[in-house]
Amino acid sequence: MAVRHFLLVSEPPLGCVVEVDGQEYVFAGTFDYTNRDGESRTLRNWSTKCRTCEAPFDAPCDQRMTYLNRRCERCRPKKHMV
Repeated sequence: MAVRHFLLVSEPPLGCVVEVDGQEYVFAGTFDYTNRDGESRTLRNWSTKCRTCEAPFDAPCDQRMTYLNRRCERCRPKKHMV
């Protein structure tokens, strides 16, 4: 069964490995983040390797883990302005 997203109910231990869609993510800690609206929350930082060039990079996400980057900034598709 393939896992696409899941909810972490508690902070995983450092070094915890999670595999999502065949890509491994290693838990590297947490950090506080404030968005444009001034809302503050804690994000979890996961280390992984780029799916395209295999360069290491960090993939921050929230508790829900509904989206994790698979590619580094350089290899990620560029967003098009509308």
